[in-house]
Amino acid sequence: QLRRDRIHALRLPRAMDEPAKRRRVDAVSGSPVQALIDSEVLVSHSAGQSFRVPGGLHCTDHNFKTALDYSGEVHGEVDVFVREVVASNKKGQDMPCLLFLAGGPGFSAPRPYESASWLKAAASTFRVILMDQRGTGNSSPITVRNLAKQGGPEEQAKYLTFFRADNIIKDAEVVRKTLVPSDSYAGRWSILGQSFGGFCCVSYLSLAHPGAV
Repeated sequence: QLRRDRIHALRLPRAMDEPAKRRRVDAVSGSPVQALIDSEVLVSHSAGQSFRVPGGLHCTDHNFKTALDYSGEVHGEVDVFVREVVASNKKGQDMPCLLFLAGGPGFSAPRPYESASWLKAAASTFRVILMDQRGTGNSSPITVRNLAKQGGPEEQAKYLTFFRADNIIKDAEVVRKTLVPSDSYAGRWSILGQSFGGFCCVSYLSLAHPGAV
């Protein structure tokens, strides 16, 4: 079973190959407790609604809040939205996870009501993790309006450097360490990418811990 129903916090070490530390936190006024502790990034996670969609798919939404800059040099947070999809008749089973990264850059993950045959087929074998990459969809989307709030052209360009593949895969590691139990398939998942998402997969294989994928 995936961990849900409670709000979790994950302190993510700067080095991706170090084991993450987990601890539960309480909610304050309905929001996860957040802080930076010992130069580590405190990441919050809350499980959202679960629902069924036509075609025999069961979905659970997950909301993460993590650092804009994993090095800690620039303060700020980003939201990362994830939707977990599995065949309705297998939702209670221990199944391997598959992360899907969409193309672009700039495209959000596909929604289940747009489900192609590949998603239905994959959801019968995997728990498919559809992650809106940071800057897209429900993951702190980049828009003309909010980009203008960053300042002039130089400040905007600096801000956009935090939305590249290197931080996308660090977000993915946060998701994996939270949603994939270490005692389920050794905490590993499979990855699948389309176009720019495939580039992110190559970066993931190059930078992530060998036991991640």
